[in-house]
Amino acid sequence: MALLWATLVVGGMGLAVSAVAGNPEGAETTPPKFPDGELRAIWWGEVRAKEREEGLREIHESVTALREAGFNALFVWGSSLYLAALREEKYVEAVPQAKWDAFGEVLRAAHEAGMQVHLWYSPWLYKQKYRAVELREHPEWAAVNAAGQASEGAVCAARPEVRQFELQMVLGFVERYPALDGVHLEEPGYPWGEYCFCKFCREAGRRLFGFDFAERPDDPARSHFKVLVCNDFVFRLRQELRRRNPRLLLSYNGSAGANPDWYIGRDWLTLARHGMLDFYVPQVYTTRTEGFQQRAKETLQAAAGRVPVCLGLAITYSGIYPRHNTPEELVRQVKAARELGAAGIVVFHRYHLREEERAALAEVLRD
Repeated sequence: MALLWATLVVGGMGLAVSAVAGNPEGAETTPPKFPDGELRAIWWGEVRAKEREEGLREIHESVTALREAGFNALFVWGSSLYLAALREEKYVEAVPQAKWDAFGEVLRAAHEAGMQVHLWYSPWLYKQKYRAVELREHPEWAAVNAAGQASEGAVCAARPEVRQFELQMVLGFVERYPALDGVHLEEPGYPWGEYCFCKFCREAGRRLFGFDFAERPDDPARSHFKVLVCNDFVFRLRQELRRRNPRLLLSYNGSAGANPDWYIGRDWLTLARHGMLDFYVPQVYTTRTEGFQQRAKETLQAAAGRVPVCLGLAITYSGIYPRHNTPEELVRQVKAARELGAAGIVVFHRYHLREEERAALAEVLRD
């Protein structure tokens, strides 16, 4: 095992980056254990019903329908606000599902149906006050854009107290739900656009690189800095998961291709090279089979066998919403994923899944 990240403290700022043991580049990694040898997952979201009886019915109907369609894993959304509501009464009004532990009920139902459950968690994004505690309690943690405006939905990953908080959130789910099968990180990088120019980041630029990021926003050092802090979080999380529950799978999603999100801190290839990820999920969202095949190939070639790739495909997505991919196109994309040698597929998203799409997917997923 090699030490990949050395401790770094910059001029008393507390920009601490931990020393984490990882696999040397090129070392063999153990393939993840998926039911039936292939991951057939869906980004499931969270229980929408607020009351227990209605919620249990929603869970039962969804799990039954998805299992019958051939899915074998659910990525279930977990938020800091949900975890806080499990612990503190003052948050329950915002998340009434916590009163009857909806997440735990999904986990129980899915396992009874023979399906895996992976916690789906976003460490830096989707932090609006109505669904997360971070900016409710710590508005100073907000990521700041080049115009000096604080984000209402993203936190600054560079702050060590933020990384520590998010690490404790994920570990809080892991400790409360020891039967979990994995942790899936949602787009674990900075927001799209020009971020972050908070006081902490600008001072870090001066101390690390000798200049204020706001004065040289296009300098590549800023991308290196984003990669440093975002990868640090994943390295530390991997270390903690191995210590607490080594059977847990750690995965990560982002764009398809040869690491195109690197400049915003989503550096899956470096993590893959050092055995930090059990699998990667590129969001290959398109309405064209040829485009799906091309972008999937680019991702698989970049992975070069270092990490299994499970291809993400979408029923609908921001580029076409409210239109849907046709059921026939979804089937073609699943078949293409298998032909290309992907380790599985992940479908976006349960909330958009209609019966016609479920039935079409069932024909190919059950093959």
